[in-house]
Amino acid sequence: MSNQDDIKRLVMNYQRRLQKLKEVQALQGINTAPDILIEIEDIEAELDKFQAALKALQHDVSAESPHSSSTSVATTLTDPSNSQLLAQQLLSALKEDPDFAAELAALLKMTPASQSPKTSSVAASGGGIAIGGNVGGSIVFGNNNTVIGNNAQAEQE
Repeated sequence: MSNQDDIKRLVMNYQRRLQKLKEVQALQGINTAPDILIEIEDIEAELDKFQAALKALQHDVSAESPHSSSTSVATTLTDPSNSQLLAQQLLSALKEDPDFAAELAALLKMTPASQSPKTSSVAASGGGIAIGGNVGGSIVFGNNNTVIGNNAQAEQE
């Protein structure tokens, strides 16, 4: 097994651990124990080191083989600097494979603009509540509340 595979396995295990710790943090909010917060910071720092090491290893490999660069983009998609590399690789693939280009064009034509991906972000911290998407309508909070009547209006597009 290569050094790159070992690092990928460590990254995967650290990411799993980090996810569980962040779930605990989300549940406990402001009452999260300091040791959990410190461990989250430590794991994030380790993951940054591993991602840099992987990127360096993949850069070395991509210098040897033009086809290996697609692997480096696929494994580091969270790195914003890879968007330009991905665009270059996609253009190259479209030029080299006309069938792929035709299939991709057909798929893009089939997707209505209304179904195109939309970006949004929602954040809450310190025990806050995060709500995303279409959140129109009545919102009731508190204990032992009763809602009388229906004031919802139908959206017409």
